[in-house]
Amino acid sequence: MNNFQLEKEKLITALNNLKVSNNIEKAESDLEKHIGFDKEKKTFLGHFKVYAMTQGRFWPERKVICYSSAPGMGKTTFIKNLASAMGRDCETISLAGFKESGEYSILGDEKKPSLVAWAIKKNGLKNPVILLDELEKVEDKEIQKHLIQLFKDYKEGKKFTDKYFQTEIDLSHITFFATVNYIDDLDMGLKNEIDITELSDFTYKEKKKILKMKAEEINKKYSEKKGGIINKKIIKEILKQIREVGVRQAERALRKIEEEYIYTKNNNEKFTVTENPQEWVKKNIFPYQEEFQATWKHYFLFILLGLNFVLFASWIFKRFIIKKQPKE
Repeated sequence: MNNFQLEKEKLITALNNLKVSNNIEKAESDLEKHIGFDKEKKTFLGHFKVYAMTQGRFWPERKVICYSSAPGMGKTTFIKNLASAMGRDCETISLAGFKESGEYSILGDEKKPSLVAWAIKKNGLKNPVILLDELEKVEDKEIQKHLIQLFKDYKEGKKFTDKYFQTEIDLSHITFFATVNYIDDLDMGLKNEIDITELSDFTYKEKKKILKMKAEEINKKYSEKKGGIINKKIIKEILKQIREVGVRQAERALRKIEEEYIYTKNNNEKFTVTENPQEWVKKNIFPYQEEFQATWKHYFLFILLGLNFVLFASWIFKRFIIKKQPKE
């Protein structure tokens, strides 16, 4: 049996394996641990209950679910947790700078399998969760076109035939998710084919809870340090000085503290972060602040605003300042 036949056999085996968890209580418990996105978790759990009761034969909504928010909000992690709650594997496709994979193409052809066939074969089940991460970063027009076609076929319930393996695949068993950081950068054709949910920013309380949880994970690794290497005062200072809607930069600051502890420990130096957290954060915070970078859209808005101001000022000048001289 040659390599192609072995790969096709793997695909056929996977297409006969429907992986579904019936443990709704565990799913609820697992998602409860994920901080934030309460509305989205509630909606998902409602869908999952139906999915579990029908043993994976029915998913309430056939649509590409897209979560949109600023970077650092944990969209990707949240979707992976959703997949895990269902007892399904999640295949994440990072679309930042994506051109074409050597292992597959979006729709597939005679030389390479399709994305769905590749994901099914790789994960060994017919119902993987496929996450298209940072969808707005797909710049290749041909790939955009193929994704649009895939989404259309999925939503319309069409049978999909993988040209490489010459095998029919039922797309209804797959759940498609996507993430978007900057919705205005998303191709309009793609935008029309997905269902976008804009996530709310984390509250201060949620960010504090996330950082506390991350700090506990780090502190467990260094039990020799009494009181831990990251305490409440440090977390408070990080939240005070790093102003972001998510927690990406704050989490980087925590990793920076961990790196500093490892360095000082290995070099027999004094670890001073816990002694003066305010000073440490002040000195180390700036590399982790996201810088604002103006784009052509910002420049266009500035110019437009300037023109509107000039026109308004001209109208005021003509209407109220310039007066007609009376005729003699």
